[in-house]
Amino acid sequence: MVQLIQTTFTSLALVLTLSTAAPLDHTAASTSVLSHSRTLTPKSFSGTGQIRTLWDGSSHDDLGCLTASGRWTTDENLCGTFIAVRKDGDSIGATQFTLTSKEAGPCEMSGTTFVCEKGLDGYNFGIWPFPNGIPGVECLRYGLYGLMASVQGGPPDVDAKPMDLKFTSYVEKGKYVWLTWDPKF
Repeated sequence: MVQLIQTTFTSLALVLTLSTAAPLDHTAASTSVLSHSRTLTPKSFSGTGQIRTLWDGSSHDDLGCLTASGRWTTDENLCGTFIAVRKDGDSIGATQFTLTSKEAGPCEMSGTTFVCEKGLDGYNFGIWPFPNGIPGVECLRYGLYGLMASVQGGPPDVDAKPMDLKFTSYVEKGKYVWLTWDPKF
């Protein structure tokens, strides 16, 4: 019984520590390959914004964005505008949201590839809890998956065609990224 109480208090202390940790300021902590700086909010995927690709490495560099059709680019002129409708607290208390590209339509997964286009049903995405994803930043989750990469490598050069992003199978070349939210007002 004593061991159960000690384990419970240890777990509670860890949860309190994680829940009160300050969110990371990626503009101060990282150097982006892109020429802009962004402040990401710890609670996001709501309203109108861009989907940003943050590197899974320790610096969490901003490695671009998704186009309207859901492809990876580092050309800021090609970044799509998305509408996220948040649905906090489903039957198990998990955060869910839908994404729709203003230009292309609802977003969902086609196999393991992220896509947005008219005629799709859309999907209820979720948020990765810590320790998965980037501490202090909400990262897109689809079932048990979230870390993404391109079979062509990446990030793409600014002059290159945008690349498809898919959930990693850990054989892809290039950098692995998390999809995060950059609100636009």
